[in-house]
This record gives sequence, C-alpha cells and structure tokens, in this order.
Amino acid sequence: MNKTIEQMSDDELFHVSMVNLKKALLQQSQTQRRVANRVRTLIRSVMVALSTALIFILYLIYILTQQMNTLSDNLDVISKQAVDVQSSMEDIRQVMTSFETYMNEMPSINVSISGIENNMLSMTHSFSSITENIAIVTNEMDGLTTSMQGVDTNILVLNQVLRQVTVDVANGAKPIERFNNINPFNFMR
Repeated sequence: MNKTIEQMSDDELFHVSMVNLKKALLQQSQTQRRVANRVRTLIRSVMVALSTALIFILYLIYILTQQMNTLSDNLDVISKQAVDVQSSMEDIRQVMTSFETYMNEMPSINVSISGIENNMLSMTHSFSSITENIAIVTNEMDGLTTSMQGVDTNILVLNQVLRQVTVDVANGAKPIERFNNINPFNFMR
C-alpha cells in the first residue's frame, strides 16, 4: 500500500521520515566505513613504503660510512706511498748527479763504439758474401740432387734390363742343359 505524502498522517509521515533517515544514516555510515577502510589501507601502505625507504636509506648510510672508512685508509696508504716516492725521487736525483760525472767519460766510449760499428759493418759484408756462397752451393746441390735422381732412374731401368737378360740367358741355357742330360759322355760332371 503505497500512499502518497498528501494521504499520510503526521505520525506515518514522521515514521517514514525516521525510517528514511535511518536508511540514509546507515548508508552514510557504511560509506564512511568503506572510505575509512580504504584510507586506513592507504595509510598502512604508505607507512610500509616509508619504513622500507627509511630502512634502505639507513642501509645506504651504513654502506657509505664503510666506504668512507675504506677511502680514509686508502688515502693514508697513498699519503705514505707519496712520501716514499718523494724519498725515491731524492735518491734518483743523487744517482743522476753521479751519472752526470760518469757521462763526462763518454767521448772515449764513443770512439770505441765507432770502432765496433766499423767492425760490425765489415762482419756484415763478410756474412753477406758467405750467404751468397751458401746460396750458390745450395743451387749446385739442387742440381746434383736432380742428376742423382736421373742416375737412380737409369739404375732402375738397368736393373730391369739385367733381370730380363738373366731370364733370357736362363731360357737360352735350357736347350743346352737338356742336351747335356741326353749326352752319354756326361759322366764327368
């Protein structure tokens, strides 16, 4: 029974208004609860993200401090090595000074080196002529090797000819052998 608003009494109208108000309040309460749940989830997510970021930042700070300690130790080592290099440079400077005094004796060494260079040039020329002679001998040996190969071939041909002659002599001696076997005066053998 749906009555229109004009047909309702004040009590019914009040009652319907209260029911609608109650429904509206419940819907608003549910909406606020859903929004509150979403906001709470969002806040929790943001807090977890911030906590994770904070932990990560603290870890990076820890790593940075460790690297700074290592860097400081390395700088100390480099500083000590720089002092060692400076002392080595002083030693090198002293050696160079003493070397300079020895360099004054170089002209006599220069003359000796010039003599050695001349000897080396004459040795180089001698070695060149030896190399040429070796090349000539090598060519002659190649020719001799070729000739020997020809002789070897001729010996093989001669060997075949001698085998044939041996076979032919053996074949030619067979009739005489038969004759000797038939000959009655063959008792002297």
